[in-house]
Amino acid sequence: MGQYGGAELEANIFHELLHASQGSDDWWEHVHAFEAEATLWEVAYYGFERLPLVLRDYQDHPEWTLFRHDGYHTWYMYGGALFLLYLRDHAFQGNLAFSNEMWHRSRNAPGAAGDPSLNEPDFTDALQDLLAARDSSLFAEIVGFARARWYTGAGQR
Repeated sequence: MGQYGGAELEANIFHELLHASQGSDDWWEHVHAFEAEATLWEVAYYGFERLPLVLRDYQDHPEWTLFRHDGYHTWYMYGGALFLLYLRDHAFQGNLAFSNEMWHRSRNAPGAAGDPSLNEPDFTDALQDLLAARDSSLFAEIVGFARARWYTGAGQR
């Protein structure tokens, strides 16, 4: 079955089916949004226990920009689910529905399927709007998360 079969198969299929749902809203979204959000839902359904390598790899790089795309050289984009979990707990009262609304609000504009430059609004615009409705901002949440992450990142365990 390979390394992604067996005990991993159900969660991996779940993750990949989430990509199909995401892509139906906005295929041109940043790859980090795809991987972090699909991993967010994996954590919600299957728990953290399944992903220690992913989360450790993410925390090993607290100095990297939040939405870094490293071409799949690390698990960093998947570990970005930690930021979405932070948002869930700090801005959205433990409710994951914000991530569905994020995709809904970042849907491709007409014509974007043939022209990725029309990919506005994107997921950061959608998150900014959702957070503004809660008297916060994407910038404020990123700063809070980065601060917490720096103090719990590599070498802090």
